Amino acid sequence: CALPISPELLTVGGNISSSGAINTLSHITASGNISSSGTIRGNLLTVGDNQQASPSSTIHVRNTGNAYLTIESTGNANSVLEFKNNQTPDWTIFNKNTDGGLQFISSNKTFFTIGKGDGDNIHLSGSVSASENISAIGTITAEHLKSTDDIEVAGDVYHSGDTDTYLRFETNLVNLVAGGQSVIKLDWGNSNDKVQINNGNVDLDFQVMADDGNVILHTDA
Repeated sequence: CALPISPELLTVGGNISSSGAINTLSHITASGNISSSGTIRGNLLTVGDNQQASPSSTIHVRNTGNAYLTIESTGNANSVLEFKNNQTPDWTIFNKNTDGGLQFISSNKTFFTIGKGDGDNIHLSGSVSASENISAIGTITAEHLKSTDDIEVAGDVYHSGDTDTYLRFETNLVNLVAGGQSVIKLDWGNSNDKVQINNGNVDLDFQVMADDGNVILHTDA
């Protein structure tokens, strides 16, 4: 049966064990283990000698099968895991009850969000740094992309929102396309190496401009 504890402080110099549940409205302190084959219930669980628990203070969840640490809110609220430094919150991880998403927050700023309501998307605020590769099978979207080294692409580089304007790379070939028309094409490594202007054979004039804005060479397609 359950071991009822009166709303007074209980201090034990050894172990506390119960074959049922242990319920308390006050404090239970033991220099040894507190164990129960049922549920141990209380409003607050503190591990360590005081509120500023030492680094050696741990909560160990162990089982011969799957081991679970469950944080559950039974009401219309978030499930929260909070990390503190000298009683000041550093990071908070909480499960949004509105859509089942998971957010990582520090100093009231959301840095990382994984959301059911957002689909399979991961949202980051701030910079992303990596000492190795960043890879994706989908699209990586950013307001600004900067590289201090090479950028390698397997195919085309497109103008955003303008899919018929792009720079195409193939083996020993570079093709600048605007409006779906090949403007300049370099084809190298074949028996007939060449640079082509107006490779698409459309009605496109060719002009060479002087530094004063005048046309010094003009061909009429």
